[in-house]
Amino acid sequence: MAGARRAAARPRGALRRMAGATAAAAVVAVAVAAGVGGQEAPPPASPYPPALAATLASGSPVFSNTGIEAPFEFRINAASVVAIFDCVAVYAANDRRYTTWDGRPVVRAPRGDRTDDNLGVCGAAAISAVVDYVYGRYGSDPMYASVAKAGIEIPRLNDTARCGERGGGRPDPADPACVGLAAARQYIAEQLQRDGMNQDGRTGLPPGAPPRPYADTVSGYRPVNGPAAGVTALTRWMPLKEDTAGLGTYQVQSITAPHAGLAKPILADPSRLRRLRVPPPYRSPDAYRPDFQCGCGAPDPDELCAKAQGVLAQGPRLDDRRRTLIRWFDRKTQSIAGLPIRLFVLGGMSFADYLTVELALNAFTWDATIAVWAEKVRHDAVRPATLIPEILGHTRDGAAFTSVIRTMPHAEYPSASAAICSGFSHILAAAGGDALNLSVPLPAGAVGGDLPATTLTFKDTHDLAAQCGESRIWGGLHFPDAVKAGSRLGVAVAKEVLRTAACRAPGTPGLPPCAKATNWEVDDTQDEAEYV
Repeated sequence: MAGARRAAARPRGALRRMAGATAAAAVVAVAVAAGVGGQEAPPPASPYPPALAATLASGSPVFSNTGIEAPFEFRINAASVVAIFDCVAVYAANDRRYTTWDGRPVVRAPRGDRTDDNLGVCGAAAISAVVDYVYGRYGSDPMYASVAKAGIEIPRLNDTARCGERGGGRPDPADPACVGLAAARQYIAEQLQRDGMNQDGRTGLPPGAPPRPYADTVSGYRPVNGPAAGVTALTRWMPLKEDTAGLGTYQVQSITAPHAGLAKPILADPSRLRRLRVPPPYRSPDAYRPDFQCGCGAPDPDELCAKAQGVLAQGPRLDDRRRTLIRWFDRKTQSIAGLPIRLFVLGGMSFADYLTVELALNAFTWDATIAVWAEKVRHDAVRPATLIPEILGHTRDGAAFTSVIRTMPHAEYPSASAAICSGFSHILAAAGGDALNLSVPLPAGAVGGDLPATTLTFKDTHDLAAQCGESRIWGGLHFPDAVKAGSRLGVAVAKEVLRTAACRAPGTPGLPPCAKATNWEVDDTQDEAEYV
């Protein structure tokens, strides 16, 4: 077997016995990247050996971190899984005509070396290198240690002695770890080093200015309302008031990652993605004075008061199930992202096909983030958490209103959660997700909030997406129009991603035939977003 370099010489038979463990390690790495670690272990009947649990645990500091905002979660998940796809292109045990994630031709391994074992080693090297780049040794050391315990040596990101200089030549398929490292380096160079996320905090700032990591120094976004100016435009995004670490109430005047709208998509065609638009949330925003109050006789052409009362009416309807759904859907990398692995563990999908589905899903979450955040910045719409106290502050319920969970510091429209859930569900359905049992058992306290044990059940992927969107309304995080617009946008991006993925891995079950893009027309029966 032409496989990974060994930490010490081993008999050939011992390497054969390790094949299942090594492949399982890569499955776990991808599963962790997709968020499985936070929710549900594979069932007892799973073919994975104990190495699966060890590798899963090794990624917990990174992939189970609930303290980072969604765009940054999607960024690391996409980077990890997309880099691993280039391993699929080399080592998948089939005769398909793969390319890399960005369409470059590949040199496939000899037929005898196209094994899950080699694919697993390649994937382990790719994901560890990506984590090393983004999080440093804090995140990557446990991964390298976990693989080493399995008797496999994989190179670190800057290992030039074994795998050559960065960016130089194609690695030999006989060393899958170097193939994985090369895939990670390629993705880092093309995406992470220039994706608009301002990782080192210096982009867009004058020389000598203090770094502002991940701050908006790129897009030029400037909020209309603010602590100094006050409220000058009622329907535009307003500062949030938050209790920061129990130290008092502060106004938060920042928007999470608006520069995501400047980043480069992974699979969606950039020109088509940039042309995706949703209609404005308000037809007559200039009709409202900053001091507008409900019930005072002033014109209300956009029915702000009805929208606000609709959100307030959700409070008495909240039961334990709805509260659980609000929290579960809020952490998508800890909830819905754990469902695709069932296609492999329970649905009989091959390892390579499963990783291809993960490519589509994780590329979609990043590409949809770009589309959604561009629209959030463009429309700059006010959140219920700030609008309701402004226009119903003279009422007891309006003055006391807070969302069920934290309102994120970015504009309200369109809903990113609705976009992600709708597009994710669309891709999952294409891959066979509706044939699976879409139920999720949760122990007491699994989502916080002292909620009891329950089992979340969804009729199909459409129901999954619908409940996700509705949960944002139940929780007071969004108005219904934002959920509808987000859902339409998410499905449109998902179709773009599936079209390109089909050309990266032709013949993969669930993907459409590879075909060039055609002129896009609005299909109202599919309830999609529009291109302009």
